[in-house]
Amino acid sequence: MTQEIRQHMQELTAKIIQWEYEYNKLNAPTISDPEFDVYFQELKDLEKKYPEYVVKDTPINKIGDDLVEGLEKFTHLKKMLSLSKALDDTSMIDFVTGLIKNKIVVDGKLGMIVESKLDGAATSLHYKLGKFAMAVSRGKGIVGDIITHNVKHLKGVPEYIEQLAHIKHIEIRGESF
Repeated sequence: MTQEIRQHMQELTAKIIQWEYEYNKLNAPTISDPEFDVYFQELKDLEKKYPEYVVKDTPINKIGDDLVEGLEKFTHLKKMLSLSKALDDTSMIDFVTGLIKNKIVVDGKLGMIVESKLDGAATSLHYKLGKFAMAVSRGKGIVGDIITHNVKHLKGVPEYIEQLAHIKHIEIRGESF
């Protein structure tokens, strides 16, 4: 039985890595998001129950990699985290705890808007004195691609925000789709 569990976990790991490659690098997913989430959660549960069978390249604790070869890179001012499928209160509490642990919370203050999961691209918008300056993908969380040329044409991204005109530099994070 334990050998079968180990084998199943290795097969799930290989499939998830392949599906992530197809989604992130080829832009040609072969499995739906809900199906992927079911398999991902199954592997996560199995790894928690059988930590002795966790392989070194497990996709469970990795931040997705959406870096594109040939695009200019940008090092995020603060690590850009992923919600990692926060589906319940406990997951959200864990996420906020991670923000605190990674010093994303400044002076004990955290401002955010929480919405239902959207399947888009995690994006960081930079404004300088209210003027849109740059957009960056999450990448691997520390370094992302500069995607300003794509994002500046999105309908909901203002070129100028008057209320931010007095702020030297502000970063706004969210999903673009």
